[in-house]
Amino acid sequence: MRTQWPTPEQIGAYLTAHGWRFARPMKQPGAVYVYRELSDDGEPMQLFVPHFVPGVDEVIDFATSVLAVVETMESFEGRTRDEVFAEMLATEVPSAPQAPASVA
Repeated sequence: MRTQWPTPEQIGAYLTAHGWRFARPMKQPGAVYVYRELSDDGEPMQLFVPHFVPGVDEVIDFATSVLAVVETMESFEGRTRDEVFAEMLATEVPSAPQAPASVA
């Protein structure tokens, strides 16, 4: 069983470094990221990145959501789960939170 999980900030920074961008926050604690290219059917590819709220969320729910992100990246990038986890855990988090790009 995994004892260390990447933080939502590490996941977001990892995704940003791999061609994804922050799209919007969610009511359910978390955020949606979209990929720079559309899927084969012309739709945006989206990933939900969970945020853990101590005392509210169950650790197992957070872990399940993080694992879903990692499994998506595993198949999307053609890498192993361990490689994705290791890179996420090693990702440096920017000091300022990322804001969505403004629409002109």
